[in-house]
Amino acid sequence: MLSLDVLLEEDIPKILFEHSFNSIAITDANLELPGPRFVYNNPAFTRKTGYTLDELQNKTPRILQGELTDRQLLIKLKEQCQKGEYFQGSTINYRKDGTPYHVEWNISPIRNEQGEITHYISMQRDITKEVEYKKLLEDLSHKLSFYIAPQIYESIYLGKQDATVQSTRKTLTVFFSDLVGFTRMTEELEPEVLTDILNSYLDEMVQIALKYGATIDKFIGDAIMLFFGDPKTQGVEQDALNCAMMAIEMRQKIQEMSPIWIQKGLKQPLQVRMGISSGKVTVGNFGSNFRIDYTIVGEHVNLASRLESKALPNTILISQQTHDLIKTKIQTQPKGELTLKGIENLVKVYEIIDAYESTKEP
Repeated sequence: MLSLDVLLEEDIPKILFEHSFNSIAITDANLELPGPRFVYNNPAFTRKTGYTLDELQNKTPRILQGELTDRQLLIKLKEQCQKGEYFQGSTINYRKDGTPYHVEWNISPIRNEQGEITHYISMQRDITKEVEYKKLLEDLSHKLSFYIAPQIYESIYLGKQDATVQSTRKTLTVFFSDLVGFTRMTEELEPEVLTDILNSYLDEMVQIALKYGATIDKFIGDAIMLFFGDPKTQGVEQDALNCAMMAIEMRQKIQEMSPIWIQKGLKQPLQVRMGISSGKVTVGNFGSNFRIDYTIVGEHVNLASRLESKALPNTILISQQTHDLIKTKIQTQPKGELTLKGIENLVKVYEIIDAYESTKEP
């Protein structure tokens, strides 16, 4: 083994370059076309690219470029070199056999004693596995985003939401809906036709829900549960109004889509029941240390569900609390007091007719 004293007497740069794990290349300083030419590359560079120094003599780095190489990055690289500044970037290079790989560059000018740039040195690192792993995580993240509400996904992605069992009390507006006669539909339609129609229906409803800022809690067969006011809110009154406007548009969309669904095999037009209630609920992560759901529980969750079950086909029933929040913007009709399962007192109920003209979108 070489002693430190002996090692220090050796050509340190050569030792570092020759034994470096990462690729190192040195070019001259000519930036005019066809560009700087190779004057040195270390063994790691040869192992990575397949090119020996003899093969690279009088060649420029263009020999490593191909159709997937980032041209805009090359322009920026040249600009930085012309300024005599350090450059860092990543792109795709090509080996001698034509196979591509992702590479990170760290390029610095080499100056003589007079401060003039004589060469450029490029330290290169193969980041192919890192890029592939990042792409794998992005694909997985994208797939997982379909299983949770967009607002919750964004909160988790940005680090605003922790995957711990916790909750808080908030004033929200809660919405339930389901299709009339869905059980009969499952018996009458072929599975493929039923799946197509149900997914088409849910897709249309979700688009409208997201348009108005709803947080989608869950699908239960044909039933939809969602809420307004968490994790994002526009204020209690506006949240309730958004929910009402969403319900009205959903009902209208179902009527518009019914002829299309009938063409697909539906026996008769779809009809929907909807229920809405506003008030204090508990919202957050519920479950165990192994599986959690971001959901809501409380009196107004039950109330919205019971209102939906009492609604006639194509009607929207709302609680007194919701009515008080939207009555100046939404036309309603009192439906008296109802006895609802699981709720001790009589509940004053209203039916949404439509939005007032001044409330509707122009």
